[in-house]
Amino acid sequence: MGTTLQPTRKYFLLVLLVAGAGVGALSYGYGALPSTHWLDSHDIRLYYQQSRWVAGEGTLYRDIASEYPLAANVLFATVRVLSDNLWGGLRGYIFVWSWAGWLVYLGMGHLIATRVSKAGLWIWLAPAPLLFAANRFDVYPAAATLLALLALRDGRMLAGALWLGISIALKGYALFLLPAFLIFVLFNRTWRTAFVAAGVSLAPWVLANLVVFSYAGWDGMLSPYRFHAQRTNVGEGTYDAFYYLFSFLFSEHPTISGSVPGLLQIICSLAAMALRPRSFDELVNAFLVALIGFMSFSVFYSPQYCLWVVPFACFSRSRSVWLQSVLFGWVTYLYFPAFHVNGAHKITLATTVSAGFGTMRLLVFRACVIAVTVLRFGIMMSALRDLTRRRAGSPEKQKTQSFEVVYCSANVYDRQIALETTPHGTI
Repeated sequence: MGTTLQPTRKYFLLVLLVAGAGVGALSYGYGALPSTHWLDSHDIRLYYQQSRWVAGEGTLYRDIASEYPLAANVLFATVRVLSDNLWGGLRGYIFVWSWAGWLVYLGMGHLIATRVSKAGLWIWLAPAPLLFAANRFDVYPAAATLLALLALRDGRMLAGALWLGISIALKGYALFLLPAFLIFVLFNRTWRTAFVAAGVSLAPWVLANLVVFSYAGWDGMLSPYRFHAQRTNVGEGTYDAFYYLFSFLFSEHPTISGSVPGLLQIICSLAAMALRPRSFDELVNAFLVALIGFMSFSVFYSPQYCLWVVPFACFSRSRSVWLQSVLFGWVTYLYFPAFHVNGAHKITLATTVSAGFGTMRLLVFRACVIAVTVLRFGIMMSALRDLTRRRAGSPEKQKTQSFEVVYCSANVYDRQIALETTPHGTI
């Protein structure tokens, strides 16, 4: 949707200036300002603690628990090695982590502007993606999916499979994109290519699990997956939004668990596959159906998940998807950090004062959670509608319609000739 930006020397100079300004702003912010929900370093501190294994302070998944897969922990450890060689300690780690995330974010913005569309920058420049790129690791799987989409658009199926595999290894949500991707490869290549693409996509994740199993056993390998399987809602997801709208139906804030949410996520993934995407535009829409379905029906939801949506939304040709994705980045920022309420599932309107929050703050927070939920489903529905519309006007459909017109015209012509040559004007 829209044209791309043609880079010039002035453009690259501007990028360098913006990169330096961002590094400087992050250095000042994390060095001089207190850590609050506005300048959040909680997750970075967690990455630092879980990277202790690279400093010889224990064995990952045995002595050091982690809810993240091995590929993510390797990323944490890489930053730990760099920061220890530069400054050492937690503050140095926070600096290096935020700088690296900012530069990856900037690199993605460059790719979006020069290889996707200038309109896509409005999605990427929303405050929520900008904030979470510096203090969450989700920017890395988002970058991998962006590179995967660029490769698939260019017809490089196996390169796209590899980047998708890296995203799966870093953050398991991309696993739910795999069925739609393999159908797309099958329609555009052969069974053999689809089989190889499946292997390439799964290889990084499978190999990482085998490495963990080799030294930590089954318990160590399964520990991050068990952690997420046991998570419950914390007042920020779809189920919580339903409660906020219809709280009069409940005696208390319900705790969601069990197999139903996971089943709904699988259904969305299979539904995206059932859409049978043939073109790249159809694949982007199918990916959005699978991804938003995974996010929306997840028991646990976190605001940095907005980063997952950005690469796909930037490629979408639907103006409705574009507009809602821009709003998604802004409303997510209102939900966190602007009006965030910790432990929202434990706080009611009657207990806001004792919890240290005003009633209005809690109401705005709940409204933001509801709005984010509505936008997620809106993006999914818009993607589905765009896929259907494009398929109705696809070249294959148009070709079939043209054939039918020619065929009918030929029949009319033959009938007219027959009428003219029949003695009594009848056949």
